[in-house]
Amino acid sequence: MCKSTIGGPGMGIMGNITFDTIISDVKKQNFVKLPFDLSHKELVAAAEAFFDFLTLPDSVKNQFYFKVDPDSPRTHVGYIRRHDTMGSADNKEFFHYHAAAPERFKELAAIEEPKVKAFFTAADKVFQAGVHAMNDLLVILEDGIPGIHKRIIPEGEHPAFYLRFLKYDAKGEGEFLARGHYDSGGMTLALAESAPGLRIGKNDKDLVEVEHERNHVIFMPAFRFRDLSDNSDFTPTWHDVVQRGEDTYDTDTARWAIVLFADSSHVNRESSEEVHTPKYYD
Repeated sequence: MCKSTIGGPGMGIMGNITFDTIISDVKKQNFVKLPFDLSHKELVAAAEAFFDFLTLPDSVKNQFYFKVDPDSPRTHVGYIRRHDTMGSADNKEFFHYHAAAPERFKELAAIEEPKVKAFFTAADKVFQAGVHAMNDLLVILEDGIPGIHKRIIPEGEHPAFYLRFLKYDAKGEGEFLARGHYDSGGMTLALAESAPGLRIGKNDKDLVEVEHERNHVIFMPAFRFRDLSDNSDFTPTWHDVVQRGEDTYDTDTARWAIVLFADSSHVNRESSEEVHTPKYYD
């Protein structure tokens, strides 16, 4: 299994992106499309490895779980199953991959299961590419927000980066797969999805459906980025996901998505109520 690392500053393939273009897009639409190293084919292959992992017995999948900070409720790493009867509006399965996962899980006998090994190899590849993209984005943001790079990627420790592989259970056409919310933490990169349905805006009054472009990711300021950047133009991105009946992945799955979340700390600061309540900024 690969060992995750965090690369140093570098512009990568974002050389034509500037702080001014980022702030302009955020002010206008609350998201930015950025170039990405991995191909659509590679991301689909990683999603398929995730679905193969999901076919394993719960007794195997449930071994892969821990919290980076035992006292912080949203620092999960590993496999999680949620139902709307658990207080969530979403029926879903997901897996959080984190830089500490290879070391933490290496002693499990189940790590040698072929479907587990294949998924972890694919997950680490996507994680590395996502971290490099986030790193390059932060280098650009340094031009307008000095110090933001070290706040999100501190030296000498695993940063608060969580790569989520997400499977939404099928619902009726037009139903919400994910109710409206802001992502907790600082920054989000939406890397890939199997179908349209993601709607983005400043709040629940101006949502617009946004589709992925191949070889691009979507940057969204999360709940705390406005404070982290000390820039009022970075309002957090309100978004939800709606099922499109003709675009279901299979009979049991409405869609899948791969998302990277980043923050300045593993400590959770905002409540579920805060991130599920729209704000109306001037």
